[in-house]
Amino acid sequence: MDVFQNLIAPELSGPPTGMLPASCIRFIITFRNQFQKQHYAHVLPMLLQQLASQDIVVHTYAAAAIERILTVKDAGGKELVFGRADLQPHLQALFGGLFGIIESDNAENEYVMKCVMRSLAVIAEDVKPVTEMIMSKLTAALGLVCKNPSNPRYNHFLFESIAVLVRNVCSTSPEAVAAFEPLLFPPFQTVLQMEVTEFIPYVFQVLAQLLEYRAPGEALSASYTGLFAPLLTPTLWESKGNVPALTRLIVAYVNKGGVPLLSSGNNLMGVLGVFQKLISSKANEASGFLVITGLLEHLGIDTLKEQVPQVFQILMMRLQSAKTAKFCRLMTLFISFFVAKFGAKAFLGLMNGIQPGLGVMVLGPVFAKTIVVDGAVYNKLDTKTIVLGITALLEEAEIVQGGMESGSLWGNLVVAVCKLMHAAGVEKNDNFEDPADAQIEVQFDSAFSKLNFAGAVAVDKFSATPDFAAAFVQKLSALCAAQPGSLLALANGELDKVDNGKYKTVLQEVCGKYGVNSLM
Repeated sequence: MDVFQNLIAPELSGPPTGMLPASCIRFIITFRNQFQKQHYAHVLPMLLQQLASQDIVVHTYAAAAIERILTVKDAGGKELVFGRADLQPHLQALFGGLFGIIESDNAENEYVMKCVMRSLAVIAEDVKPVTEMIMSKLTAALGLVCKNPSNPRYNHFLFESIAVLVRNVCSTSPEAVAAFEPLLFPPFQTVLQMEVTEFIPYVFQVLAQLLEYRAPGEALSASYTGLFAPLLTPTLWESKGNVPALTRLIVAYVNKGGVPLLSSGNNLMGVLGVFQKLISSKANEASGFLVITGLLEHLGIDTLKEQVPQVFQILMMRLQSAKTAKFCRLMTLFISFFVAKFGAKAFLGLMNGIQPGLGVMVLGPVFAKTIVVDGAVYNKLDTKTIVLGITALLEEAEIVQGGMESGSLWGNLVVAVCKLMHAAGVEKNDNFEDPADAQIEVQFDSAFSKLNFAGAVAVDKFSATPDFAAAFVQKLSALCAAQPGSLLALANGELDKVDNGKYKTVLQEVCGKYGVNSLM
């Protein structure tokens, strides 16, 4: 710090001239973790001044230093040393300097754009007063790079900046989505019309983000409804890089547009065609399940009563022709969702309508046997969906008591839930974990580059049941009480076979937690 106070600070305090400031700024970048908060308050105005340097090396180092400072955390690793409140008084100078470089420098400077992204992430919703100005600057930059994309890192940070700005504002003010649409649709339409291949997946991700933030029940704008049918064009789905973002966008459309959107023209059949195309591919099968789950969740089984039997036929054909461990796991989750949402009788009726006894045949080797395997862990929401699905299946005890060569399917379903509860699930976070995280590592894939700040928020499809473990043991207790001796003996018989009764102990512990004594 003596070196900084005596040699570095005096050099940076003067006007931005020459190359020496670059070396001084590099000193700050190298030793930034040794600085205290009061030092950063002294350093930042110096760096903002150096953004005005005409030398590309100096202003690039200044932007990089600011971006790195905004990632430094306290000793506990939780809070930023120089955070939102500290940055707020400098916003005008900061964004003025950064966008001044972007507008005058044709080099597509990735360090400057990354600093824009990081600053927006740290300032969060305090950006609202200058949102329109910043978005206009970003869309202007997008318009320029559309003509000749040359720096993929710059382009990625540009779209990350757009995504974080949308997130900052719309996550707390859904009504603001309507203000973003006229700002973003023109440049996004330019990208789609010019077929800028590198940018199309980014555009789809941000459009999905905007749709997801729209207030429930709010009608889609004409811009959105006009774009939907072209999204179902088969050629769009042939590009591997488009599939993840397009899938999310279609599900967001189904969620917000619902029956009015899907009943228009040939839209429903188009979405079902997309599902069939995706599910036939091992590479895209997970996206296929997302599409059909979204349709059933947001339209309901009554709206799709004519199409659902065909959906299950397609799934059974795929299961028969190309059964893989991954597909079985996806199928297990889908069956669980369907049963938890619409009931075991609806599922068994559909399956037995395809082939008598098919329901139990699928529940045995495909469902119960693949729910929990060594090393396989579901996230918490998926665990909840599967447990609630099995709970609904257990209600049909007479139907599912047999059908498994190793013993009772009913008892094995109880074992599967105990295994899931023992694993407890691991929460997967698809969103960017912390706006102040030390780095967003850009890993460009020729197929798809995910926007961290446009990550979908995980949604609990069964929020009406807050505690799935309690729902399971209470239902199991009621079922066993209705058939004294038989069902409890069936469950204990299968639990005793697995790991010397290890999971029987798990069940007893859960029962004790919720005061269900009849199963202990």
